[in-house]
Amino acid sequence: MSLTRIITQTATKTRTHLPQTLIAAGVGGLGFVWIQTLTGTTNIAEFVGQKIVQTGGYPAVFASPIGWTVHLAIAVQYAVAMTVLLALPIWPTERLTRVTIKIAAAIAVGFIGTWVANPAISVTVSFLGGAGWPAELYPVNTKFGVPLLNHVLFFLTTLAATDGVTSLVAVARRYNPVMFEIAGEDSRIDDTIILAP
Repeated sequence: MSLTRIITQTATKTRTHLPQTLIAAGVGGLGFVWIQTLTGTTNIAEFVGQKIVQTGGYPAVFASPIGWTVHLAIAVQYAVAMTVLLALPIWPTERLTRVTIKIAAAIAVGFIGTWVANPAISVTVSFLGGAGWPAELYPVNTKFGVPLLNHVLFFLTTLAATDGVTSLVAVARRYNPVMFEIAGEDSRIDDTIILAP
């Protein structure tokens, strides 16, 4: 398969899943903070907002809106990156193997996201606070805990939102083809992503 074809196929599948990706980002981003609240850990959106306001000398009233904007923007970036990864034509065709490997990939990306989150937060705070590159990065988080749980659940949510919806549509089309014939060709989704031929 040529690189051009891989890029075109990946872009097409990513665009197909963009609405679900944005929903997953919102649900995952809000769920992230909800779990933090339930477990009594620091609300990351508020923490980042406060740090940006302190670093930049901005009015304190902007801490919450800045923090939530940054948090949800990062959630969208994470979800889109995961959707692109899932859209790459690299997955096995056998359904159980493909689903298992995608779940493992989502968990692995959750671990990586947890490891890089603290240093990334320090860079984000410093740049948005107008201080440029930070003199010191927050340490990498290698602990098992709420941040890891949040990242893994976030990427599993993105996987479920993108591939899960495709699976439901593919199954519905397979068992009720008349509905899709009435709706027209534009309503069809390539079920080869999920269901084995």
